[in-house]
Amino acid sequence: MVIIDKIKPPSPIFTRVPHPTIFKTTLDEQKYWVGQKKIWIEGYNEDVNGMLYHYCNEIKLKDRVRGTIFYPTARDADVLMSKHAQKSMDDGFASFITKGRGVGLSSFL
Repeated sequence: MVIIDKIKPPSPIFTRVPHPTIFKTTLDEQKYWVGQKKIWIEGYNEDVNGMLYHYCNEIKLKDRVRGTIFYPTARDADVLMSKHAQKSMDDGFASFITKGRGVGLSSFL
């Protein structure tokens, strides 16, 4: 039997780390972005592939009601969809996803 602790919220799958704004040299900045592009291609870990990492770190979303701009958070639905999309691209097929309201995949795919 699995006991789920609902008192504290679950830890996030991925937490965005802001980019450094100041680099010592332009070479350091170029090395940083080469490392970021490598993560975008190879992935961050087994759960967060490169597509989801780029989505959570680089893409800004706008709330339609309030007009605030924010970075998305990685949820379990995002992990499932990014893995499915990556697998379909690796296999050479196009993926078709039917989504429900409020899932937020219109900005993801």
